[in-house]
Amino acid sequence: MMARLQPIPRSLIYFAHPVAPGEPPRAPTVDENMRRAYAWFRAMVLRGEVMGIDVVAPWMCDVLSFDDAISAERAMGFRRNERFILRCDGIWTCGPLISSGMKTETTWILEQGKPAYDWTHLGLTLPPDPMPDGRLVSP
Repeated sequence: MMARLQPIPRSLIYFAHPVAPGEPPRAPTVDENMRRAYAWFRAMVLRGEVMGIDVVAPWMCDVLSFDDAISAERAMGFRRNERFILRCDGIWTCGPLISSGMKTETTWILEQGKPAYDWTHLGLTLPPDPMPDGRLVSP
């Protein structure tokens, strides 16, 4: 009987991106932020795949399912995120800026002694196109 190979564990990285409407004068809506988040998420999943990393964003389902304007639903979403984040190996923050929610999520990760990587330093609203090998290149 042949021994079964054990899979190599992959890192689980939490993906964070601004969701709430922005500040004037050019305030992106939740829908605009989510379109940007989907584009960033796709780029980060492709990058993570070639690095042996699973990039996850469970909050995306909550944004579609619950009303952020209802404080009880927003608080529930943050509780759910915190429980999930504590199971992750790190966080990647993406988008044009770090929102207050992203700061909170990053704090949860750092308090666990886990790494946080800030992709917002690129200063991009949308991600650069990933190469076939997952590298990000300048637009």
